[in-house]
Amino acid sequence: MGGLSRRATLIETQRTVGATVVVDGGDLLGKSSTVSPALLEQGQEKGALMLSAMTLVGLDAWVPGEADWALGRDFVLGLVEQHDVPVLAGNLRCGEKTFPGHRVVERGGLRLGFIGVVEDAPPGCTVDEPVKAAVAAAQALGPVDLLVGIVHGNAQLDGRVLEAVPEMDFFFNGHTGQSQANPRQVKGSWFLGAGRRGKQIGRLELSWDDQEGPWASKGEQAALEARMARYTTRVKTAQKDLKRAENEKMATRLEGRIAHHQAQADKIREEIAVMAQAGSASRHFHHSLEDLGRSVENHGATEAMLQETLSRMESAASSLQAGVANGSRSLLPFVGSALCASCHPDQNTQWKTTRHAHAWQTLVDRKRSLDSECFSCHVTGAHHPEGPQLAIETTGLTDVGCEACHGPGAAHVEKPVGTMRAKAAEERCLDCHDGVQDEGRFDAATYLPRVRH
Repeated sequence: MGGLSRRATLIETQRTVGATVVVDGGDLLGKSSTVSPALLEQGQEKGALMLSAMTLVGLDAWVPGEADWALGRDFVLGLVEQHDVPVLAGNLRCGEKTFPGHRVVERGGLRLGFIGVVEDAPPGCTVDEPVKAAVAAAQALGPVDLLVGIVHGNAQLDGRVLEAVPEMDFFFNGHTGQSQANPRQVKGSWFLGAGRRGKQIGRLELSWDDQEGPWASKGEQAALEARMARYTTRVKTAQKDLKRAENEKMATRLEGRIAHHQAQADKIREEIAVMAQAGSASRHFHHSLEDLGRSVENHGATEAMLQETLSRMESAASSLQAGVANGSRSLLPFVGSALCASCHPDQNTQWKTTRHAHAWQTLVDRKRSLDSECFSCHVTGAHHPEGPQLAIETTGLTDVGCEACHGPGAAHVEKPVGTMRAKAAEERCLDCHDGVQDEGRFDAATYLPRVRH
């Protein structure tokens, strides 16, 4: 939800530049195919906000996925009806409710065609064969200047659909969550992807002098050449290491590495050759991934909706938190940093100088402290099977304290010797600094010295 307001800003800004179409490949309302009953109400609040915000800035086509339906079939269908959402899912049926598999959007004097199919159905719904549905949807479009396919399903489905609909210009799969800053060509269609978790939004810019002929990637060749150079260097390095291999096992591993890197380099070389052949094409595109970081301004109307939803969620969760008995915490193996400080005052003093000691306050300031998707990286023990599993269970364990790195301390209190890790387990860092949530900023060599004591 953090990038929702900034996403709206980028979309509206793009509309001032030229004709714009907004589409989504699914898993827009949630992130998981299953939602526990305890988290369902909060998940539905977020889902309703997400679809309301996207409708506000104009959503031209949406192919829902399993993480959307996890909020409840009737709930999602209600949102679709409330906002008149243009769902594309030609092979999906929910009772008497069916959905179109194609849509034509007219922008800038052009007819832009979209087709959408899904692989799985939520409880109470059924799906027909997706490839057959994709072919029927493409035929139903009629003459279009551009054809974009949107699929939500396993990666194996991509090739089958592309084989059956060879006239497709661009294609993406909302289920696989691939990130394609530099699109690759698959069976004549350019494969796009903007990744997961709403950290980025994909922007495809099109320009042409003629409505016929192949599409040529604009400005992507240099990036491909750089990637090919990296793989070529890796091949040479591995070949040198192979000459110095000390045993057969090491030699076999290096030979496999050489084969892999060489195959990647050859694949990229073929892509560059395709680009060179299309150099005289009259239709060009440029695909980029726009970060939804704080450098992008918030969208006024969307931000107001976001803050209203956060306040409502915080109020509801606070009422539940007040009803959680303190006695339930005695069953947990965590004791809290305050108790650790009684025997380790120097370490506690140093810890207080770190950002870990203020992790909870950052959520409080943003009205996210009781957000089920955020709290776990701002408290102690949430990634432990016996730790707090809900935001309302964090009393006494707020902030990233001693036990987040050293492990539960209850046994250590009973028997101080040999019952707790003296050294922090570095792998615990990756529970939250996973390269996605922290946007790739974490580097152990740089960050660990800041928290050691």
